Amino acid sequence: MATIDSVKLPDNSTYDVADNYSGYQKATLTTPLTINGIQKTNVEGALGGLNDYADALKTAISNKNLVDNPWFTVNQRGATTVTSGYGADRWKFSGGNEAVFSSSGVTLNSVLISQLFEKQLPNGVFTASALFSDGTIRKGTATKSNDTSAVRLVDDADFKLTYEPSLQRFDINTAGMSSGLTVRASKLEVGTVSTLANDVEPNYTAEWLKCRRYFKRILSGDLGLGIAVTTTLFDLFVANDVPMRNDSPTVVLAGTISLLDTAGTITGATIVEGATNASLKIRFTSSSNMTTGAVSRVQLAGYIDIIDDL
Repeated sequence: MATIDSVKLPDNSTYDVADNYSGYQKATLTTPLTINGIQKTNVEGALGGLNDYADALKTAISNKNLVDNPWFTVNQRGATTVTSGYGADRWKFSGGNEAVFSSSGVTLNSVLISQLFEKQLPNGVFTASALFSDGTIRKGTATKSNDTSAVRLVDDADFKLTYEPSLQRFDINTAGMSSGLTVRASKLEVGTVSTLANDVEPNYTAEWLKCRRYFKRILSGDLGLGIAVTTTLFDLFVANDVPMRNDSPTVVLAGTISLLDTAGTITGATIVEGATNASLKIRFTSSSNMTTGAVSRVQLAGYIDIIDDL
């Protein structure tokens, strides 16, 4: 992809002397040229205006963020202080003291958190940035040239942003800090320019839907209708808002399932099927005999996690 710099013209005011291409170049334009709302009457002014316009474009654009949930706003698990596993969606604790997630971002106390990617990034130049709670930004650029060597984008003593190709993982690391540092947002993008300063907090629903590909928490309420397929197995079919990575991810029941229209005591969830489709099936086990073929409304008190994280 071409960069804005590729269209900039040289800053040179000598336009009325002979060169090897066009003979004499007029210093005064026959017709004034308007650039970004400002009228230019000579070549020097026009080229300067183009330079200024290119710089303005360079700072106004925002590149695609390769990181999901970059502002840490989607937190289906409701995680706060995390010392293992996942906190905010797509962000995994990878070592250190603790990560504290809040509405202000994530406070990292000598800790490493990571986001795993499904696919390997292509070779090329990348820029990583982090916005802190005080409004400052740290940023850095590095080149990925193979699928094994770490790409150290920001490599300060107290703060690091790294892409690990062998793990397909983007790391935020504050292992060198003696006290906590609150990261409000992060960005990984293609090219040599950091555009995080131009970003606003992304649409929550859009980020939530991205995250549901990897993890879904189904909350308390009426879940719809299910059917007893045997005297001890009960199948519930629910709408699948976002297809997940695999057809049969892990399912965890944390709470109580009530069958409102038939006998049976649900004791656990065993499998999920059809998670890559528009609807998915959760199979529950029962400790008491149900009537095979019986249909019942299903009510949940608690939550069900469907886990397909990387």
